[in-house]
Amino acid sequence: MLEITENAARKLKKVMNEQNKENTFLRLYISNEKSGPKIRMMFDEVKNEDDILEEKHGISMITDNKVSAFFEKIIVDYRKSDQNGSFYIGQTRRRPCGDQCTECGSCGLVTS
Repeated sequence: MLEITENAARKLKKVMNEQNKENTFLRLYISNEKSGPKIRMMFDEVKNEDDILEEKHGISMITDNKVSAFFEKIIVDYRKSDQNGSFYIGQTRRRPCGDQCTECGSCGLVTS
C-alpha cells in the first residue's frame, strides 16, 4: 500500500539527517481540505499499536487504518526542477460507493 521511490528515499534520508530525525518514522496521514481529503506527511517518533508499518529503501513509513481504508496505494516521490525540488504524494483512492462516489461522507470514510 505504501511506496516510496528511490529518489524520494534518498532526499528524505538527507532531510532526516539534517534535522537529526534519523530514527523517526515518515507518517502519512489524511488532511481534510475544502477540495477533499489529501495525504500529507510528517516525521513522527511514535508508532501507535494500530499503525501500519512498511519499510522501503531504508525509510520506515507508517499510516493508520483510516488512510488504508480510503486509499489503495500511496506513492511518495521527489521531483526536481531546474531551480528546486519538492515531494509529491500520489494516491489511488478507494471508491466504496463505486464509480458514482461523490465523497459525500455517507460511507463514513470522508470526514469534515
